[in-house]
Amino acid sequence: MPTAQPHADAPPGSMDPAALVGEVLDGRFQLLSLISQGSMGAVYRAEQLRLGRVVALKLMWLDEARIHGPARETAAERFLNEAATLARLGARNTVRIYDFGMWQGRPFLVMEYIAGQSLAALVRRGPLAPARALDIAVQICRSLREAHRLGVVHRDLKPANILVTVGEDGELVKVVDFGLVAHVGRDSDTTGAGRLVGSPRYMAPEQIQEAPVDGRADLYALGLLIFQMLTGGLPFDSAGTASALLDHVQTPPLRLAERLPAAAALPAVVEWTVATALSKDPADRFASVDELRVALGGCAVALVGGPELARLEPRLVEGRCVLPPALAEGAPRPTAVPPPPAPAPAPGLPLLKLMLALVVAVLALAVALLLLDPGPG
Repeated sequence: MPTAQPHADAPPGSMDPAALVGEVLDGRFQLLSLISQGSMGAVYRAEQLRLGRVVALKLMWLDEARIHGPARETAAERFLNEAATLARLGARNTVRIYDFGMWQGRPFLVMEYIAGQSLAALVRRGPLAPARALDIAVQICRSLREAHRLGVVHRDLKPANILVTVGEDGELVKVVDFGLVAHVGRDSDTTGAGRLVGSPRYMAPEQIQEAPVDGRADLYALGLLIFQMLTGGLPFDSAGTASALLDHVQTPPLRLAERLPAAAALPAVVEWTVATALSKDPADRFASVDELRVALGGCAVALVGGPELARLEPRLVEGRCVLPPALAEGAPRPTAVPPPPAPAPAPGLPLLKLMLALVVAVLALAVALLLLDPGPG
């Protein structure tokens, strides 16, 4: 069995993720190949040995050369927070978690293996067809809807965290990596004071300014994803990290029409939906992911409608999306989650009396029949 060694060019204490291929973690998961790696960990294709199941295993190596003391504990806590959060999420469009634990002082997370490609790989090849882009956005909304209902904000939506595969009824989207989530309403989180969490190119202004963050930050990131799917680029011409952060806070985003050729003009509702999601002030965005879903439904109707529908634009009223009637007719609202059934009421006193009277009557009839029966003779 191979033993992981530090990479030759890496500083002391770091690890070459590829050297771990072949290792068996916790006696249960054999690493088959390296899928990807980042600044704090790596994702492997692995086999769950007892079940013979192929899984995705995310391992954090906590590079001692870069992460010291309390920072290591914070990084591990953030990683295990991802495990605890994903374990609560069961939406079809969210990657499922199977197991998690520690191996040689390193946290690991075991997830369903998705045989597909990332949205990042798709948009590198150019813009997507508008109908396809909107369908992907709706599926992302379904994942976020469950998370937001549980008080969980993803805070790191980006193309690399969206996987696209084939499902039973067409293209299936899976949102992955809730490792940077924050539970709404907590006084503190595991990211540490004064540290930005997320990817600079997809961060909401309030994240950058370290203001309170809720689900509307994810809607901002989703607005960026929709813009990128439709145009192949982002609404800011940022040259670096500092420039990207400043653009999110101060620079008005480009319109879709400024990135698309005239022949590819989109309906006004699409432009309005993206612009609303990208509002600098969260109060000027959709109040919830359900309201964004309503707008996306209007976009889908306008795409197949004629010129009259293409000119219609919704309104935002206290965070709610109000579609023009012509767009609303074919744009179903997200299905409401039914409340749990109320327990059946306990029988009232009159009903109890009636039931008791019936029992007494049946017993009396049975006694009478016995007295009237002469028996054998």
